[in-house]
Amino acid sequence: PDSATAITNIFGVDWDLDYSVELLYFGTYENTGGGKIYRIMTHNSTNSDNWTIHQVINLHKPITAEGSVAVDDFRNLWRFFGTGKYYTSVDIANQDTMIFVGLKEDTTAGTETSPAFTMYELLDVTDVEVFEDSVTDYGTWDSLMAAVSRNAGWIRKFDSLPGERVVT
Repeated sequence: PDSATAITNIFGVDWDLDYSVELLYFGTYENTGGGKIYRIMTHNSTNSDNWTIHQVINLHKPITAEGSVAVDDFRNLWRFFGTGKYYTSVDIANQDTMIFVGLKEDTTAGTETSPAFTMYELLDVTDVEVFEDSVTDYGTWDSLMAAVSRNAGWIRKFDSLPGERVVT
């Protein structure tokens, strides 16, 4: 990040549950209205000189809320972030479509300036609805999960309610 960028709360991941954080994540919001997700890899070192920072994805929208992580049934680590800002009266009037993303971790991808993923590698699930016995556009839950697994993650656009955003 640069001097025209602010960051969200930083949160850590102790992937192997050894009481040592291996990964740190944070989002950004820029004066221009954009935002990116970053990952810091500690390489199991307490010396921050040994850590590396990687840009995960440029969402092109402000990220002001802390993200979260989860592990799926296949031991894939997922990061979840939403976009939106609600700090000033200018933000109240903003009707831009914000998004929520789920990203599958790949610690081999990305540098500080080159993102690991692009928006084009995410499956758009905006119009997908999950019911007890079916999933719109995919038929079954297993078909949807197969489609998600072929992508770097998924994106859901908040296009049904103008001004909807993730802020906490």
